[in-house]
Amino acid sequence: MCAKKVKVKEVTFGEGHKAAVCCSLIGATEAELVDEVKLIQSKKPDVIEWRADFYNKLDNTQAVLNVLTIVCEHIGETPLLFTIRSEQEGGEPISLTTAEQKDLIQHVLKTRLIHMIDFEVASPFAEDDDLKALCKDLDIKWIGSTHDFEKTPTREQMLAFLQKGEAIGADLVKVAVMPHTREDVLSLLTLTNDASNMLSVPVITIAMGRMGIATRLVGDQFGSAMTFAVGHQASAPGQAPLELIKEIQTYTN
Repeated sequence: MCAKKVKVKEVTFGEGHKAAVCCSLIGATEAELVDEVKLIQSKKPDVIEWRADFYNKLDNTQAVLNVLTIVCEHIGETPLLFTIRSEQEGGEPISLTTAEQKDLIQHVLKTRLIHMIDFEVASPFAEDDDLKALCKDLDIKWIGSTHDFEKTPTREQMLAFLQKGEAIGADLVKVAVMPHTREDVLSLLTLTNDASNMLSVPVITIAMGRMGIATRLVGDQFGSAMTFAVGHQASAPGQAPLELIKEIQTYTN
């Protein structure tokens, strides 16, 4: 397993063979987000992600900060992951320019209400020294992520994505891909095993869709540090219910 373990509140990534289970908030309005977070928190996920690209007032910084405060009132000690997924990597369309998005991210980080943030490796944010320095100063861990909703790249390509994330300073690295054959799923699991032994940071890997569901259920047995589950609504294809993953973990860990 990776040499470096990452602890976020009471959750340790890269330790043992039990992945942290994350559920995503995808509500478009404050009311929807409040309903979602109440339901999801009652199921006791290890991590909650706010997929802010779904929020319909993302261009209103104060509205975002208000919702963030409300969400945090409901999640207690559960770590909160903040994500604005780009449309190119499976996110919802947003109206913010790169500069506006950076400004929003800075405001969100400075609240100290989030504990983790996702920066796509291909985005300018993963290379932005200001944002990375702010994360370090505030002890907010960042995930360097890559998503391919069309195909499963070669093992070598997927490893290169993860290695780039590690090289630019990510605390955790993630790759999510779309399989079309059983061989694609096996390639992702082989990559998971190899990367979790080679890299110095925890690795998160996912094969999406129906064909890839096994990677969400038992990816931790191959070295994946976190999996994403349905708490209320799926945020990506192939997610399994939180309850199912937790039950499987009682038998595999």
